[in-house]
Amino acid sequence: MFFASQMIYSIFSNYTPPKWKCGNGPETDNCEILLNCTETITFPDSQFHSMRQEMLWLCGDGEQFARFFSSSIFFGVLIGTISFGTLSDLIGRKPVAVGAMSLGIFANLILGFMPPNPYILIAIRFIIGIGIGGTLVVVCAFSMEMLLPQQRMALRAFFNWGRLEDMRASEKHIAKIAGIEYVPVQHKKIERSKSFYELLHTRSLLKRLLVLWVMWFVASICGYATDLYSNTITGDLYVNQILFSILIAVSKMVLVTIDTYFPNFNRRVLHQSAQLMAIICFAVLSVMRIIQYEGIGLLVISLIGTVFIEYTWDACYLCAVESMETSCRASATGSCSLIARVGGILSPYVGLLTTYWSPAVYVTVVVLGTFNLIISYFFLVETKGVILDNVHVDDDEVTYNEETPMVEAEK
Repeated sequence: MFFASQMIYSIFSNYTPPKWKCGNGPETDNCEILLNCTETITFPDSQFHSMRQEMLWLCGDGEQFARFFSSSIFFGVLIGTISFGTLSDLIGRKPVAVGAMSLGIFANLILGFMPPNPYILIAIRFIIGIGIGGTLVVVCAFSMEMLLPQQRMALRAFFNWGRLEDMRASEKHIAKIAGIEYVPVQHKKIERSKSFYELLHTRSLLKRLLVLWVMWFVASICGYATDLYSNTITGDLYVNQILFSILIAVSKMVLVTIDTYFPNFNRRVLHQSAQLMAIICFAVLSVMRIIQYEGIGLLVISLIGTVFIEYTWDACYLCAVESMETSCRASATGSCSLIARVGGILSPYVGLLTTYWSPAVYVTVVVLGTFNLIISYFFLVETKGVILDNVHVDDDEVTYNEETPMVEAEK
């Protein structure tokens, strides 16, 4: 999953210094001076030498290249999620996951040796996105299927990779301590994978999927838009991003603790409470932008709001995996991720609205978040604690069979 963090690289590649100088001229943010400058362009107050500065993608056609560069990776992720997700349902999770990661890592390596041609850079970022898309959807589904229900929340904070031999050794050890004979549990095999076409024609599954699509789209466009816009917050760019990272990491540990010790903290509560808090935080930020407040409070509220948007992402992944049958889980999750990538593609252009109205990004988060909260409240099903092998959904019934134990006594 660390590889997938490439998607937020645009926070740094898209960084724009507030002003520039043409030769020995005065500091300015006038694009006409930049475009017509025949001397050396310098950036006196720049905190970071970004790709946007390197390529002079600051004004005119260059600004469009910058947005295409940010969007290209999301286009790639969109293609990668649906194609690799469907492929993994047909031939298996592990080979597809390895193939997706290999493609993305190789393309990322090649990018470092390419000449500074905008078309080549955008094309390679697109290929990296394809690898990221496959990694996200396939590795997520693969990992979730190897864990117990009570471990799925922890997966979102501390990544574990299952090892079958170690798992069996642990089961035997547990059985020995419990004083019972170890009897291996045979997990159900999938007789036939359900195609994405069949998924769309199963009304109960489609209803769940539509709710998930809304959740993923809103989490994506709001999350990435605020991430890309975070480089405009007052203060040091590096310190701000470090604070965002630390707070998100700590919040994951807090979430795991709450989920473990409070059984009533279910998936609906997680998503709806997080979405409500995000709405409140970004409504406050909208007011701050309107009154042109630039103090430390802007950073503090941004940090809190970002954490709650991240919590909605956790709910998206958990609900998607737990709501769908094993026979179509990866392709369904892939379609959700595809919808999220549409939001990711649009997110750089949400920031463009701030050219006309400074709080536009934050107001967009509030409006979309409110719509998402309403959909979640009325239509999101509760799935906490389900056994993934036993999820069966058709037009007549939805069943969650009794738990299959890891170890059972011989009868």
